[in-house]
Amino acid sequence: MAMRIAKRNAVRVPGFSALDDVVVEEPLDIRIDGVSMGITMRTPGDDLDLVAGWLVSERILADLSDVRTLAHLPGDDDENTVAVVLADGAEASLPPPRARFASSACGVCGRAAVPTQAPRNRLAFAPSSDVLTGWLARLSAHQIVFDATGGCHAALLLAADGSWEVAREDVGRHNAVDKAIGGALRAGWDPTDAHLIVTARAGYEIIDKAVAAGLATVVAMGAPTSLAIDVARAAAIALIGFARHDRHAVYNGSMAPEGQQG
Repeated sequence: MAMRIAKRNAVRVPGFSALDDVVVEEPLDIRIDGVSMGITMRTPGDDLDLVAGWLVSERILADLSDVRTLAHLPGDDDENTVAVVLADGAEASLPPPRARFASSACGVCGRAAVPTQAPRNRLAFAPSSDVLTGWLARLSAHQIVFDATGGCHAALLLAADGSWEVAREDVGRHNAVDKAIGGALRAGWDPTDAHLIVTARAGYEIIDKAVAAGLATVVAMGAPTSLAIDVARAAAIALIGFARHDRHAVYNGSMAPEGQQG
């Protein structure tokens, strides 16, 4: 099993020297048909979900039906390489060759251009305060590594009809989102119109992943950026920032009619 928490010496000020629980960060090499797409830093665990979500949220593949196999590279005892083999006839929109390294904080690193998306033909509904409080509580219940280390992000993906949920943690906020999206896709669940709750700011790249996955709502515990707000409005995605149990800010979306909130 992948190790997500490690021990490192720390000196508490004021206080004493002790071993601290810290979140693990290691490189992951993603290869498509034998060609390395570069190295991304991540917290080990749920690697296949991470790659599956990344393939779709970065629009490299239209959907997972284009994948024949997705697995850690045989013989890689450290499980730091994931090999993707495309199905016959499948075509991948590969990132530019210069993108050979991305940190866990990198969202659009290496892209040749910022993607655009046509407006969605739907209305954006923001959750009520009570619903939002419930979502945040559900997210908090899944933050096992954060509770131990204080050093990683979490993402919770909720089905529009409440039939499923996927929660993932990672040192990188983009990775956590990709893991949640990939986890849903690999389980055979359609993320269209699902709700995403993240322990991060809502930068453009988070909203863009939501657009690619067809999500209806993004709730961020941090601040949104101007471009994130603009894209959310263009794509009819409800966007909530500074989400807490007792307050939040709605940047896009009207209050949902009774019975349309999960």
